[in-house]
Amino acid sequence: MQRFEEYVKTVTPDPRFNYIVNDILRDKASRWSYNYYSNPISQWHGRVMKHMNTSLQIEQSIARNIKTIEVLDTQIANCKLDPKDPMYKPLKKDEFEKIDLKYTELIKSNIYLKEDLKAETEQYDKYWHLDYIYSSTNKNMYALRNKFQLDGDLEYLKKGITLTFLQQYARLEMSPPLESHSLSAW
Repeated sequence: MQRFEEYVKTVTPDPRFNYIVNDILRDKASRWSYNYYSNPISQWHGRVMKHMNTSLQIEQSIARNIKTIEVLDTQIANCKLDPKDPMYKPLKKDEFEKIDLKYTELIKSNIYLKEDLKAETEQYDKYWHLDYIYSSTNKNMYALRNKFQLDGDLEYLKKGITLTFLQQYARLEMSPPLESHSLSAW
């Protein structure tokens, strides 16, 4: 398997990414004070955490409901035992109806919670994938920026940026923009 550095050597710099090169050159001119790409956390990380936490809360609710259902099952089973059995505990009609209503309520709740969990899991997976892609891009860009800071190899930087962003677009199953789209205020 080829390493990133070996692939970079085979890449032709793409002028569509010159605005990124220019940002790094501006960072160099400012004595690296901008420290671009130093934060590996992507813009999707917050959503990943939100969906992960919501999923955990739903799973905990389902588990609590299951424990309560088990207690209710035990109460129902105990009322059906032989009255001579030490575990036998009779239930009055209104107690049995309350247990039955609660049991039904918890079962329905778990059905809806499982649907909610499925939706949250799908969102988590989607944003985790985006977070992974953009975090990987940030890490590669920071490594390229640091390498350029040390060796000043502008050609390698251009090739590395091209490869990094072509990989990002491939992972996103998108085509790169037809022209440079700088969001820089410079």
